[in-house]
Amino acid sequence: MPSVTYITNIPAGGDNPSNSQPDLQTNCNGVETILNQDLYGFNNANGGLHQRVTLPLPTTPGAQTDPQSIIHSLLGTGGVYTNYSLPFFANQSGDLPMLPDLSVTGSNYSFKLGNLIFNLGRAEILSGTQTIGVTWKVAFPVGPIMILCSKDGNGLGSSGDVLTISGQGNTTTGTFRTSSVLSSGNLPLYYLAIGY
Repeated sequence: MPSVTYITNIPAGGDNPSNSQPDLQTNCNGVETILNQDLYGFNNANGGLHQRVTLPLPTTPGAQTDPQSIIHSLLGTGGVYTNYSLPFFANQSGDLPMLPDLSVTGSNYSFKLGNLIFNLGRAEILSGTQTIGVTWKVAFPVGPIMILCSKDGNGLGSSGDVLTISGQGNTTTGTFRTSSVLSSGNLPLYYLAIGY
C-alpha cells in the first residue's frame, strides 16, 4: 500500500473552510484509501466489515504485557515456508507461530503448534545392531511428554522384534531398541515425539 497523505490541524480555528477545501478533500480521500485496504469501504452494504487483514513486512514486536497481545508476521524458518511470511501471535508468554512451519532435514521433520513441539520421522535399525539414536529436529526446551514408535510394515527385521523407547527426559535425542540384535535385514521404523 502506498504512503497516504493526511494533513493535520485543519481546519484551524478561525480558518475559512473554503481555504482548506483542497486539504480536506485530500484527507477524506486518504481515509477512504486506508479503509478500503482491509475493510469494505463507504457506500457498500458490508461497509466497515473486514475483507481481509493485511500484515506489513515481517517485523518483531517488543515485549508484551498481559492483557495486550499482537498478531504480526515473521518469515518462516522451516523447510517448507522458509522466507515466506507467516502469522505469529505475541503475548507475555512468547512469540508463537499461528500456522505450523514444517522444518525438514532428511527423514526428520518438526513443527510447532503454540508451545507444543512435534518431532517425527523415519529411522532404521541396521542388521547386526539393536539400537538407533535419533536427534530431534527441534530440541525440546523441557522434554518430550510422549514418544510413539511403530515398525515399517515392509521392514526386514524379525517379526518378533519388540521395540522399546528411551529418552523420555532427553531434550535432544531418543533411542529406539529391539529386544534382540537383528540377525537378518534392517528394521525401518517411524516415530513421533511430542513435547515442549
